[in-house]
Amino acid sequence: MSVSPSAPARLLCAAILIPGLLVLRNLPTLAAVASLASIVCLSLPSARGPHLKFVLFLWTPLAAWMFIVWGWIVGAAPGATLHSSPHEGVLHAARVALRLLALVGVLQSCLLSIKIEQLSSGLLALKVPRPLALVVLNVFALGPELRIRLDQVLTARIARGLMKRNSRLSAIRNAASTLVPVVAWGFSSAHARAGLWRQRGILDAPQLTASAGFSRMDWLYIVAAMCWTMGCLIARGAYLW
Repeated sequence: MSVSPSAPARLLCAAILIPGLLVLRNLPTLAAVASLASIVCLSLPSARGPHLKFVLFLWTPLAAWMFIVWGWIVGAAPGATLHSSPHEGVLHAARVALRLLALVGVLQSCLLSIKIEQLSSGLLALKVPRPLALVVLNVFALGPELRIRLDQVLTARIARGLMKRNSRLSAIRNAASTLVPVVAWGFSSAHARAGLWRQRGILDAPQLTASAGFSRMDWLYIVAAMCWTMGCLIARGAYLW
């Protein structure tokens, strides 16, 4: 029996864990969850690269800016008087930053470890409506295609002399004119792919519609996620009371 949860169990656990993370306020617990989620992402080959890019290029600058804003410029938590408590402002920035890292880590570890075939069978096993399942599958299938299309657009603009090769400043200046054809092609490609999948009955394939249900290990993960979220909700209710 496999120790790792199946694709439907991963999707369900991710959906269950998100509300608990959104209401969690305890800073050490948030730090522990964020660290554990990052460790899991770094241990998964499919999630290691995206998680490192998120941490280095998005989360770190955003967290530093939040510490500057709430700890120094505002100097207080939301709703408090300006510069009344810089310590509370720093704690608020830490909670938001760690909550964001934990949420992204949980989602990346649960979703990026699932192949698109497993994702489709997982969505159908969870009784997700077929139009919504097609939208989700399109999003996952569109990512690699958008990257290839973006490289094609950049290569064409460099060949015409509209931007310099290996120049980040030139790429930033031409971002709008570069993204317009990429986004337009993405929408048309997603629409055409959804129609093709619907005509061929991709979601009606026997290997996708046959669901073995949840195993005992899956139920263990699901119950643990439910207990975690219930504990977070009860703790938040006690804090508000």
